[in-house]
Amino acid sequence: ILGPTSDEIQQINHFRYVGRAYFRRGDTEKGIANLELLKRRLSRLKRETDLAVDRAVALARFEGKEEKVVDERRKKANEYNSKKIGILTRAVDELQGHALLSEGKTPEALAKFIASIDTDKKSIDVDDAFLADLEFRAGKSDEALKRLRERVEKTTNQVRPLAALTEMLWRQEKKDEAKRTFESLRLI
Repeated sequence: ILGPTSDEIQQINHFRYVGRAYFRRGDTEKGIANLELLKRRLSRLKRETDLAVDRAVALARFEGKEEKVVDERRKKANEYNSKKIGILTRAVDELQGHALLSEGKTPEALAKFIASIDTDKKSIDVDDAFLADLEFRAGKSDEALKRLRERVEKTTNQVRPLAALTEMLWRQEKKDEAKRTFESLRLI
C-alpha cells in the first residue's frame, strides 16, 4: 500500500480505492475501516466548512455589509471545500454500496453506487459492467442492457464493454443477439 500524500484529494481517492479493493477481495472488516475513515473525514470537513461560513457571515454582518455581500461571502466560504466534500461524499457512497453488497442488500447497494457517480464530469468511477451486473441482480435487466449498450457506443473497438454486453445478453437468454455481439467481439 502506498504511503500518505500531502494532496488531500489524492489521499481521499487512495482510501476509496483501497477500501474498494478490500471489499472486492472479501475483506469486509478492512473495507469498513476505510469507509469509517472517509466518513470521519467528511464529517470533519463539513464541520470546518460550517464554521468558515459562520465566521464569514458574522464578520460581514459585524462590518455592517449589505445582505448581498453577506450572501456572497457565505457562498465563497461554502465553495472553498465543496470539491473535496463532493469527492468524499462519492467515495463514502461507493464504499457504503460495497458494505451493503456484502450484506446481500443489492438494490440498496446499487442506489449507493449510482449516487457515487460524478455527474458534473460525466465520468463514472464505478465500472459500468459492475453496475450493469448489480442492476441485473436487482431485477433491472433493461437498465443493465441499456447501460452496457451506451458504453459500447461510447467506446469503439474496446473489448471489455463488448464482452460485458455479450455476457449480459447471454444471461438474459437473448442468445441470438449475444452471438452477434460475440462475433463483433471476435473481429477486434
